[in-house]
Amino acid sequence: MLKLIRLLTAALQDTKIGELLKDGLKKYGIIKKKLLNLKNYIIEQTQGTFYNI
Repeated sequence: MLKLIRLLTAALQDTKIGELLKDGLKKYGIIKKKLLNLKNYIIEQTQGTFYNI
């Protein structure tokens, strides 16, 4: 974990790599949020009627 933190810290010092990392993390967050919203929408629409088959 410490190696990862050091790697990210070094990468953020390079502005181009830092911008790419920030953009990637931002997109990941947006995608994750949209998937969560979709999951919640499906649950609301089906009102929990899914059954394990």
